[in-house]
Amino acid sequence: MKKILVTALMLAVAASSLAMAGASEEQPKMRNSGDKVQVADVEISVLPAEHGWGVSLPRPMTECLSYVMRNRLSVYFAGDTDLFEGMGQVGQDFDLDLALLPVWGFSHRVGTGHLTPLTAAQALTRLRPRIAVPIHWGSLRFMGPESVWESVDYLSDPPYTFAEHAARLAPQTEVRVLQPGEWTTLN
Repeated sequence: MKKILVTALMLAVAASSLAMAGASEEQPKMRNSGDKVQVADVEISVLPAEHGWGVSLPRPMTECLSYVMRNRLSVYFAGDTDLFEGMGQVGQDFDLDLALLPVWGFSHRVGTGHLTPLTAAQALTRLRPRIAVPIHWGSLRFMGPESVWESVDYLSDPPYTFAEHAARLAPQTEVRVLQPGEWTTLN
């Protein structure tokens, strides 16, 4: 057992924070794909993502990013992204142990700039990780009675649909569906 997923997720949050704030005076702020920073024994590489600009919510017009965190393990955190050609380069440049891939958006439909269960499975053919964990699903819902939301598929089905597509398109990748609060180990 080398690391637990919680550590990988903490690194993803740290990478995102470092992108905004910089690690220290000695380590420049990471704001662009291609940047790298060392935090303890973890090298964080900043990579592109394609989230698009078709969102109606106001947000900063900065480059959308993903991250690879490496020490003994190599973890890809895709961030909000759609399928794009550059994922093939990530798969070539990094020997990925784990890919954290979004498999849905925040409502009953997925807009541009987001992976769906199918396109996330297609991303596995480019990234070629040993393990994939679907993320960004089932965590946001509109207000309303609990009884209405118990039957809403988009809150529960996306990771399982992703696993089905992945088994067909990228059988070499093990998919681990984790419920909120669950964790896994990487051996």
